[in-house]
Amino acid sequence: MKKTLLYLILLTFLTPLSAQKNFDVAYEPIQKELTNWDPVRGHWLGKNLSNMTSGEEITDRAFPEDFTPYEMIKSLPSETYDNVQRIISNERENLSGNDLDRWDNLSNYMSNVSCSYINGRSYGDPHLISFDKKRSSFQTVGEFVLTKSNHMEVQTRQKSSGTNFSLNTGIAMNVFGDRLCIYADDKPDQDRSALRLDGEPIHLQGRTYFLPHGGNVRLVGRNYIVTWPTGETVTVGMRKRFINVTVHVFNCNQYQYSGLLGNADGNLFNDFQAQSGSMRRPATFFSANMNNSNSFAQKEYLAYLSQSFADDWRVNDETTLFDYPIGYSTASYTDRSFPRVHHTIHDLDQNQFNNARTHCQNNGIPQNELEGCIYDQGFLNIPANPAPTQVDFTEDESLNRIRRPALNTNEHEFHDGKYPTGGNAVPVAPPNSNGTNPHHTTEDPQSKVIKSPAKETGNTWGSSSRPSRNENNLWNNSSNSRTPVIKSPSRNNNISKPSRTFKSNTPSRSTSPTRSTSPTRSTPSRSKGGKN
Repeated sequence: MKKTLLYLILLTFLTPLSAQKNFDVAYEPIQKELTNWDPVRGHWLGKNLSNMTSGEEITDRAFPEDFTPYEMIKSLPSETYDNVQRIISNERENLSGNDLDRWDNLSNYMSNVSCSYINGRSYGDPHLISFDKKRSSFQTVGEFVLTKSNHMEVQTRQKSSGTNFSLNTGIAMNVFGDRLCIYADDKPDQDRSALRLDGEPIHLQGRTYFLPHGGNVRLVGRNYIVTWPTGETVTVGMRKRFINVTVHVFNCNQYQYSGLLGNADGNLFNDFQAQSGSMRRPATFFSANMNNSNSFAQKEYLAYLSQSFADDWRVNDETTLFDYPIGYSTASYTDRSFPRVHHTIHDLDQNQFNNARTHCQNNGIPQNELEGCIYDQGFLNIPANPAPTQVDFTEDESLNRIRRPALNTNEHEFHDGKYPTGGNAVPVAPPNSNGTNPHHTTEDPQSKVIKSPAKETGNTWGSSSRPSRNENNLWNNSSNSRTPVIKSPSRNNNISKPSRTFKSNTPSRSTSPTRSTSPTRSTPSRSKGGKN
């Protein structure tokens, strides 16, 4: 009896270890294939694709590009890519259980590069365009799930502008396990930065910021572009006191989406429905040819969206990803009586309508988005806002062979240029008191330069570094010191909400960072980020 009990105990402890070993052993040919392609970039990609399947953090980059794992996959030669896919396909047929889940995830990461993008938007005052191109006004006040899948979530905060209109003032995201928030208004503390990572301010000032689990944040003009390690992106268009949000996801069968932007199933007629799947057939919105009786039906449907539909996708104190000052919660930003009156473009007089239409057409708004633009311009004088073009950051990159690896992190820059030729990699000393670094020299960058945001105009509607690691060991940033995605990233200590736990791949809140040492975030006068 004792021997049987001892055997069962040993089996309980050894089974997970055996599964881990099986995956690691089977994964070795992929690591070898990628390293043969590029000893620096390929080794990094191989290591971190494995880390992503188990929820571990990404190791430091030792190459000049600011790529995510997805962007590095896009840069693979076709032969290397096909060989990796072949290995994955073979291994998925031979494994089961936890191993099979990891191989399935790995297969999805690799397959994303062959999937097309679709996008949804929340913009203006605001209007929704679902992934399947259903359009509606959404004049509500509160915090909502814009979209959600198994490894990502995007939430928006809408604030009143007058008594009948609202604007997006903040966005909160689960970026593959990292909780990232961007605020145009109602910041949770006194820091001037719009960004918070795990509740702490971070400052880009024209640089790329690497997120712990493989995503990054880039600043292009006055747009923040957040990229998931799996390839999804969110473009946050910053205005003076509000934001426009565009979400790009993959049109692939392996992903299921829910939220205000719909389920991305290709059928626009089942968008704007409740989580239970119940819905009312939407009216045709913003039609310039609509008669008064249809306008009444339109307002009736808008009332449904702002009440029943909105409440179904509101976040609560357990599901919110936002940061809050002491004494505040999601209820502090909620007003279920809003709006007092629902408006359509038929409430504009003919002169307002014509002027708004001319403005929108002159600024390149396509016909299928014209109604929303007329609404924004006619009621609140918000300038035309065409959908942003998605940027491919790998397009102009030339991956020349690296003569020696050099750290490219949120704490370091390249000591002697982005393509050094000397001996060991040397991190640059931190800036001195006046913010400069006398030891820093750089060559002209050979990759995309992320520009700083444009200065605000007079138009009312216009316009962390991670802890250092052992520089002498670029490859052995051991996963043992990494924190899985399912653990709790830190939350700002000035937040009154209790800590909580999310499901796998979802960031939750705690009073301490998940990293092995406490990160030091930048101050407003000092820039942190990846590369210049």
